[in-house]
Amino acid sequence: MGDKLEKAVDAIIQKTEVGKIEWKRTDEELLRKNPFYYHYMSNSDMAIDGINNYIAPYKEGYIYFTNQVADGYREIAIQPSYNADITVLSTGRSSKLRTLEETIKNELDNPDDFIESLFD
Repeated sequence: MGDKLEKAVDAIIQKTEVGKIEWKRTDEELLRKNPFYYHYMSNSDMAIDGINNYIAPYKEGYIYFTNQVADGYREIAIQPSYNADITVLSTGRSSKLRTLEETIKNELDNPDDFIESLFD
């Protein structure tokens, strides 16, 4: 199963890079709306800061990415549907998770398009 999970992380990175998975930041409002997410976050003692927590809808479910900035611990998890439990795909300080986070942040925070629009 570990190899399958690792391949899933690779697929998420690739689909994010080509724009097939679109991320947005999430905050504590999601905890109130999704009991599975609330359970997942409270059991893992992860904090939601509104800056380093991301969600991407995918098919009928969601992909979650969290970075605990204080210690650099990252985690990616999936929820196959709204009424399904959350499964962790990868955790830790791996280079793949760092790459994924950089790709997500580039998608959300890259000011190039905004700057280019100023020239029009």
